Amino acid sequence: MNWEIFITGLVTSCLAALLLSSTASQWGLIDRPSGRKQHASATPMVGGIAVFAGLLSIAFTNLPVFTEFALIISLALLMLVLGILDDAHSLTSGYRLFVQLLAGLTVYIFGDLQFNELGHLWFLDTPLETGIFALPLTLIAIVGGINAINWMDGLDGLVGGMLTSTLIFIAILAWLSNSMMTYNFSLVVIAALIGFLLFNYRFPWNKKARIFMGDAGAYPLAFIVVALFLKTSQPPETILPPVLALWIIAIPLFDMTRVIWLRLRLGKLPLSDDRLHIHHLLVDGGRPHRQVVNILCSINFLIGLVGVALHMSGVNEAWLFITLLISLVLYYKIVSRITPSLDLRLQAGIIE
Repeated sequence: MNWEIFITGLVTSCLAALLLSSTASQWGLIDRPSGRKQHASATPMVGGIAVFAGLLSIAFTNLPVFTEFALIISLALLMLVLGILDDAHSLTSGYRLFVQLLAGLTVYIFGDLQFNELGHLWFLDTPLETGIFALPLTLIAIVGGINAINWMDGLDGLVGGMLTSTLIFIAILAWLSNSMMTYNFSLVVIAALIGFLLFNYRFPWNKKARIFMGDAGAYPLAFIVVALFLKTSQPPETILPPVLALWIIAIPLFDMTRVIWLRLRLGKLPLSDDRLHIHHLLVDGGRPHRQVVNILCSINFLIGLVGVALHMSGVNEAWLFITLLISLVLYYKIVSRITPSLDLRLQAGIIE
């Protein structure tokens, strides 16, 4: 491990969190309890800015890595600004979608991060190429990934914990493939996230979160993760098959798929606001907040670990994909079983 990169990113994130917490009210970055938001008191939404500050420390500890990832960092900054505006003014879904598509188009054209191959999904000897569908699939990956991860940002420590485990898997695979640029970039994001989690996760010294990530954190971090997936799963730097990317961020993708399906059943738009997400259902069902976070983060990590282990043992990508689809069906069935009141609430049309 490059300790200079890690410690600098961690310390920078922590210092930024402390500094920004005291000034958040001046910028309107305070999250107050209301409607779906059931936290106990007003909380600064500066976690995303603190994480981004930690990320920028890479410019001082390893300039070549900063230069290599300059476009991704620049577009993550755009996502950060979008998130700050959304946190402060609650932008419409149309504005958010436009900026996310713009970021996806930019990284496709200027960053050469394109979804050109789906991997060996159909037991073929050669990768399945996307051809003319490369651009729409890239945009779907960017927008879908950003929203899937953002939707998990509903409990203290949840999305931060999941993204940390995801980035750890990417870092390990990059290190094993001797892709040190990607390894060091992932490392500084992990360090910045851990710095944030020290203030956000409910540790014994944190009875409640002292700061929230906010959209200003979820948007850029989700963009970075999806961009890393595109970078590491496509030529020339292929260190993991595309299907493995789905394994190591499984719970957010599973939850997004399930929630969109339920919203369509209710006649609602896919991007509607409600409390249909798995973490909301578990907390509303009486399970302790911290327990829900620990369980979901652990499951997400274990699914990723199984996926990486299967890949490392030589399991065909097609079987990885089939197994993942079976896991999605099982996820839907299990969630329906542990939240039995959901069907009645759907029938009554009372879910808000």
